[in-house]
Amino acid sequence: MQRNVFNDLLHQPKSLAATKQTANQLPLAVLVRSLLEIEPHKRGLAFRLLEKDKAINVFEALTYDQQASLLQGIADPEVLPVSQSLQRESSEEIVYSLLNAPDG
Repeated sequence: MQRNVFNDLLHQPKSLAATKQTANQLPLAVLVRSLLEIEPHKRGLAFRLLEKDKAINVFEALTYDQQASLLQGIADPEVLPVSQSLQRESSEEIVYSLLNAPDG
């Protein structure tokens, strides 16, 4: 079984800025596969780590149903406020905490 890049990145003890930088250097196919393999409630947050051009390419590589699922994840009431505030440096640690929260 292949390793999931998002899971690997999100569970390493480094800053969210470093995680974002690493994620944005990965090949498109790896990002798409990894995004689809993580828990649905984390997809929206993980997607928001991507730079605009990379995010567009990832989104366009998804099927219609996968795009719809991702958009639902981004619009999730728990994710939306964090997604909207991702431009602020202080919100990055909040997102990192949410991504590393135990599933349940």
